[in-house]
Amino acid sequence: MTNTLTQLKERFQSITPKQWMMFFTGLALFAMMFLQRAFAGDGGDEFTEIYERIAGWLDGTPGRIIAALALGFAFFNVMKQNFILAAGTFVACLVLAEGSGIIEAFLGASVAIPLP
Repeated sequence: MTNTLTQLKERFQSITPKQWMMFFTGLALFAMMFLQRAFAGDGGDEFTEIYERIAGWLDGTPGRIIAALALGFAFFNVMKQNFILAAGTFVACLVLAEGSGIIEAFLGASVAIPLP
């Protein structure tokens, strides 16, 4: 058993990065050519309730409280001369402010695939 694992390990270590790239490219081409298309379902109201709850949290009082605390944390980081963390918390505040729009764009995104 140990001998087999050692041989397998040696074979994997002898494969060059170019060979790995060729393998995964071929695997991707195989998947694109021979696997069936998958279509995402549309409609349905299974997640409407939780979506409205999360969007309400982001746009409502909890989102504002988190944004205010993050903004205070950003000001504290500016005083400590840590501008990277300050910029990160500022971006997080912007994401919280546009949370429902981001969720709408993410969940409503689709890609048109022309059928032959």
